[in-house]
Order: sequence, then C-alpha cells, then structure tokens
Amino acid sequence: MNDENEKEKEVSYSQANNKIKAYRVKIQTKLFLIILCCCSVLILCMYVMTQWTLDKGLIKYVNTRAQADLQLTADSIAQEYRDSGNWDFLTPRLHRDNRKKSLTRTETQHADDSGRRERMRPPPHVKPEKWRRPPEHLRHLDTGSMPPPPRIDNRRPPPWGQKLTIIDAQKTAVMGRYNDQDRQNKNLLLIPIQTADELYGWVVHKPPGHLRDDFDLALVSALKQSFLSIAFLVLLLSAALALPLSYLLLRRIKLLSQGAQKVTAGDYSARVKSGTKDELGELSDNFNRLSQTLEANEKERQRWVADISHELRTPLAIAGGELEAMIDGVRPADVTNLHSAHAEIKHLNRLVDDFYQLSNADIGALNYHFEVIDLTQTVQDETRGLDALIQKAGLSIEYDMPDKPCLVRGDIDRLKQLLNNVISNASKYTQAPGKITLALRQQKKTAILVINDTAPGVSDTDLPRLFDPLYRTEQSRNRRTGGSGLGLGICQRIALGHQGNITANHSSLGGLQITIHLPCI
Repeated sequence: MNDENEKEKEVSYSQANNKIKAYRVKIQTKLFLIILCCCSVLILCMYVMTQWTLDKGLIKYVNTRAQADLQLTADSIAQEYRDSGNWDFLTPRLHRDNRKKSLTRTETQHADDSGRRERMRPPPHVKPEKWRRPPEHLRHLDTGSMPPPPRIDNRRPPPWGQKLTIIDAQKTAVMGRYNDQDRQNKNLLLIPIQTADELYGWVVHKPPGHLRDDFDLALVSALKQSFLSIAFLVLLLSAALALPLSYLLLRRIKLLSQGAQKVTAGDYSARVKSGTKDELGELSDNFNRLSQTLEANEKERQRWVADISHELRTPLAIAGGELEAMIDGVRPADVTNLHSAHAEIKHLNRLVDDFYQLSNADIGALNYHFEVIDLTQTVQDETRGLDALIQKAGLSIEYDMPDKPCLVRGDIDRLKQLLNNVISNASKYTQAPGKITLALRQQKKTAILVINDTAPGVSDTDLPRLFDPLYRTEQSRNRRTGGSGLGLGICQRIALGHQGNITANHSSLGGLQITIHLPCI
C-alpha cells in the first residue's frame, strides 16, 4: 500500500514538473519582455529628453554668443557716434579717397580726349561727309566707343561687417526697420549703445528660435547619430541583463510552484527555503507556514477520526455485548441488565449529539437568538439548577456577584449551555471534599466570569489542549468520569459566537481556572 502511494506521488511530481517546465518558458518570456520593454521606454525617454536639452542648450549658446558679438558691435558704434556726434556715419556717402582719384582720372582723360579730337578734326576745306573713320588701331579713341569710367563706390562698409537694426535714444529707427509691431515684440533684445556717461541708442537683436548656421546643424546631426548609437548599445545591454534576471526571478517562483505541487499531492511536509527578506522571501515564509498548518490539521484530522471511532465503538461494544449475552441466555433479561444497555445507548446518543453541535459550531451553523440579558441573573439561575449535582459530588459552591446588573447581548440558551458544561466539568473532575467559586465582574465594556475549582489540576502540557475536541488529560480527568471530551470545545465555539473568548489557566485553589470574556452593552 505504501509503495503504491509512493508511486502515485512520484507520478504526480513528474506531472507537476512537466507543467512547471511549460509554464517556466512562458513566464520567463513574459518577464524578459516586460524588463526589455521597460528599459526601452526609459531609453527612449532619455533620448528624447537629451535631444530636447541639446537643442535648447545649443540655441541658448548661439544666442549668448551672438549677444556677446553684438555687444562689441554696440561698443564700436558708440565710439563712432561719440567721435562724429550724429548718426551720419551710418548713411551712404562718397569715399573721399576714391572720389579724389576718380575726379583726377576723369579730368586727365577728358583733356587727352580733347587733344586727340583736335588732332583728328579734318581741315576746314574738307567736308564732313568725306571724313574718314580713324584706323582700326585708333578706333578705341573714338568717343562713341570709349569705355565707361570706373564706378565710384559711394558707400563704405560699416566697421562691424553685418546688417543691423539700430534705433536712437527715442527708439526711432536709424538703420534698418523698427515699427510698432517690433516695439510690442517681447522677444526682441535691445543691446545698449552707450558710453560711460551717455546712452545713444540700441542695437535691436531678434534671437533665432532654431539653429541656422551650417556648422551648428552639422554638430547637432553628429550628436544625434552618437546618441542613437549609444541608445542602441544600451538596449542590447538591457536585453543581455534581462535574460539572466528573468531566470533568477523565475527560479525562486519555480521552487514555490514545486512546493505547491507537493502540497497538492498530499505531502504537507514540503518546505521552501526563503533566503531573502524581499516579497518572494515573505511569500516563501507564508508558504512554509501554510504547509505547517496543513500538516498540523492533517494530524489533528487523523487523531479526530481515531478518537471518534474509539468513542463510538466503546458504548456500541458494551451495549452489543450485553444484548448478545441476554439473547444467548448468559445473562437474564431483567430490568437491571436492560437499564445498563440503555445507559450505553444514551451515552452513545449524547456523543452523537455533541458531535453534531460541534460540527455545526465549526461551520457556523449554530442558531443564535440574540437579545439583551442580565448575565448576573443568568449565572445565578443556572447554578441553582446544578446545586444538586454539586452537592452529590461532595463539593460546595461560592459566589462573588456584582450588585448591579451586567447587561450583555447574547443567546440565553447558548450561554446556559456554556455555563452548564463548564460547571458540570468542574463537578466531575474535582475531588471531594472540594469547592467551586464563581466571580463575575465588569471591566470597561467587557464582562469577565471566572470559575475556579480545587485539585486536581492540569499539567502545563495539557493546559493548552483542553479545548481540543475529544482531548482528555490523564490521571483523574479521564473517560471513567463519563465525559466525552467535547464539552469545552463546544464552550469555546459558543464564546466565539458571542464575540468573546474562553481561556484555561492554573487556579489558585489548586485546580483549574476557566475565564470567560463577553462584550457588554
């Protein structure tokens, strides 16, 4: 049987591993693509921001450089204005040296031409129509074929060597165009033309919104190509790093998946090594706690089944044996023997009823009819009905009740059942002569009922398990008293159903102390 179970587990493990391998390829691809996409988006954002910063930075640099150059030009114009006293040096005028040379050359040329014409003039007795044209080598001396005089450059280039817009101190255009629309343009930059003590005007400069110089454009293009190459290399590096990273993340998930498959197959002893303090490590710790809880529940279930079968088998065996003895004639079928068999059947009926109530309490199927009740009066009424049982056990009971009512919201029948189980349990297991004490007090919004009894007590190992179903301690608290071991378990479910709790501790009287907490109104 064990071999078959082991083979079934191995088959389930192999199937789980096959599923995990197929799943691993899928999730690893997803992780790889997610990491790669995230890196790609970051690289793209970095590239766009770098390009935007580069364009803005270069435009700012070009404008700053142009402004510095125009400042030098403005200083040169200010020097010219201070020397001339007006703006006439900006208007067209004849270059003095060229004009003198041109005039001298023109007068000399006219004198030579006059002499030639005098020499070439025909005698008076020769008619004009018989005038012959001069020889070919002298035809260029003819006034009709004289080359034009050289053009005189009436303008001299400004010393700054560029086209400017200049306005005076009243913001009137002196050179270039400057209208009302330009005056309202806030993007124009006015560079002052001034000396240390006087302002003459401004040089108007309109910063360009984009690059125009071929050198600047070539620099931007080269930088863009470099950025694209770097972005591509970084993307390849991200892909190279994403692959092993996705594998490392998946390796830990794979261990968790394998552990889950083992738990699914029924192996609750499976554990996973966490090794880290991140989210996956926390998940591994939670998985280990889950496996540990399932393992404990499985052991408890097995013990529960064994205890139930044992509890039911004992009264059935006794009642069946007695009935068979009476049928076989070994024992007479009198009232005494029938009463003994009936007592075992009643005990069996109580067990079944307790099992039914406990199972209903576990699944939340116990019916509660909540109402406002006085817990002080309820405790006193229930204990009066148990006085005969307590006295029969050779015990005494003492009360410590408050003078005013202690109001709680609960089901009076279920609370009486709780008190009956606890006090009956104390009367059964307390040795005579002994006593039971009940003390009720209210602390803020909580009603606290404490029940103490005398020896014998409960060991430290047995104390935490008193509320487990079918659990009994050794020595005096055993099956000979007739208990089923379900009473305290039902009491715990009733207390939890009233939003309270019940605990067990060592009593100062030498026995057991049961403390019940219930919320007050």
